[in-house]
Amino acid sequence: MWWNGIPPRLRGQVWQQAIGNDLEVTETTYAIALDKAQQAIKQDGYEALGGRYAHIVQSIQAVFPELKMFAARTFQSCQDAQPLHQDLVEVCLAYSTYRPDIASSSEGIYHIAALLLLNLAPAQAFIALSNLLNRPLPLSFLIQDENAIHAAYSTTIRALLKKSPSLAHRLETLRVEPRDYLSHMFGSLFCGRLSVEHAARVMDIYTVEGDKIPPRVAVAICGILEGSCMQGNAAQVAQTLREKSIDVDVDDFIAKVYEAGKSS
Repeated sequence: MWWNGIPPRLRGQVWQQAIGNDLEVTETTYAIALDKAQQAIKQDGYEALGGRYAHIVQSIQAVFPELKMFAARTFQSCQDAQPLHQDLVEVCLAYSTYRPDIASSSEGIYHIAALLLLNLAPAQAFIALSNLLNRPLPLSFLIQDENAIHAAYSTTIRALLKKSPSLAHRLETLRVEPRDYLSHMFGSLFCGRLSVEHAARVMDIYTVEGDKIPPRVAVAICGILEGSCMQGNAAQVAQTLREKSIDVDVDDFIAKVYEAGKSS
């Protein structure tokens, strides 16, 4: 049923149950972590948390901009902060103090947190985020576990060779490295790569089926963009795979993700 899409009104509840809470994170955990961050901000201002506070505020301007939900106040136009701006800042701050070992430059966290906040209250979004990012694949990208990252890339390339051999060979010929186009996709669980509707449908599946799903999503994206990758140099092809819009109906896109998982 999750391949057909979880009804939006049930999405938060289903995601919570599918993700689970093996870490036993609570609302109190969230409150303590957020308070620690806020105390640091009172003391050090914009440069609090080793610059992570400034990085969070600046980076979330680019999170699902089409929704107009997360950006800070724009002084040039005197617009107020968008409705979920402060919630997203606080969830990301709390996670930053809860997991200080995670690099502040891990912008994928902000996109994932934003998607969760569209479906959950801040404390619940923090609990889900903490457990979701503790899964092996996303955690490997956050802590830069090179062996695990290489394994994820290898799984994707093997699947791409089966499903889109022409593209796989072109990438090899151009020497386009997997990290050049897969790193941000996996690091943000595709929330930084896809529209919010497409990202939510991927999350419907990922929360239930886990780390076998990201390579399939990556292969689907590559397959959709294959025609656009048959011209240009290595840098241009990598940029196409990283950035070109996925202008495919969401049901058709999920069908391609499903197809990418078939063995033949």
